[in-house]
This record gives sequence, C-alpha cells and structure tokens, in this order.
Amino acid sequence: MDQWQKSSTHADLCNFLLAISDAVADTKISADFPRSEAVCAIVTMLKALGDMVNEFPPIQQSMRFGNKAFASWHAKLQEEAAGLLAEMLPKDPAVQEAVVELVPYLLDSFGNATRIDYGTGHEANFMAFLLCLQKLGVIGEADMTALGLFVFVECDLLSSLYL
Repeated sequence: MDQWQKSSTHADLCNFLLAISDAVADTKISADFPRSEAVCAIVTMLKALGDMVNEFPPIQQSMRFGNKAFASWHAKLQEEAAGLLAEMLPKDPAVQEAVVELVPYLLDSFGNATRIDYGTGHEANFMAFLLCLQKLGVIGEADMTALGLFVFVECDLLSSLYL
C-alpha cells in the first residue's frame, strides 16, 4: 500500500478527484454548467448501459445480496464494452487504440458479476476510467463540473438498478 500511495498514479488520481470536488463546490445539480461533446458522449454511453437493463429485468427473489439478473446484464456489458467505447471516443486512431486498455476499467466500474456486489473499489475503477480519458485528452479541466454533476449522477443511477 505504501508503494501505491507514493506513486505518481496515486497522486494523479487524488488530484483528479480533488479537481472534480473543487469544481462542484457550491454548485447545484440543477445549475447550468457547460457540457462538452465528450461529457455528453460519456453520458450517452451510460444511458445505453441503463437501457440494457430492460433486456434483463430484475428477477423476483429474496434480496440479501444483489439481483441475479445483474450477472446477465454484466455479461452483455462485456460483449458490448469495446464497441460502446469505440463509439463514445473521438475517432483519433491514437485514442481508439486505447479501447483495449479502457475496457477492464469500464467493466469493473459497475460491480462484480460473480459476487453480484458493488462497492468503493468499483467506484474507484470508474474514477480511474475517467482519469484515463483525461490522460488521453478526451476530457479536460473544463469538464470537471460536468463530471461531478452530470456523469456521476448518471453513473449512480445505473449502479443502483440491481445492487
């Protein structure tokens, strides 16, 4: 853990989180704030993932843990992830080549299909996914408010559907 906490990636992730936090301070979700094409593309992808829930409605079951339909939804996510990312990202070949690197972060952003759970580690994966988008130049400093008040809200709605 000490090695991770001293790494430049840890510092980048913390600074990214702090930038989002600072950007949303004293700003309501209902506020009018800029939404770049990239941010809108991320939200469009998240909405598509939410729409996939209709293909796998929750199973009527006792709910000590998450709904077992989540595993089917997550399997579909695994099938569709690369295509959804390729569609979401700018068509720049250098960015498109990163799809293979982004897929695992996206898949692990929405829970574990075997354990049917969701927690802070999955949220951290989504943050790492967004940080990767920043490193690729897809999103920038001007997007921080929209990430905090537009993207995260959509992601939270999605994660609450089964778990």
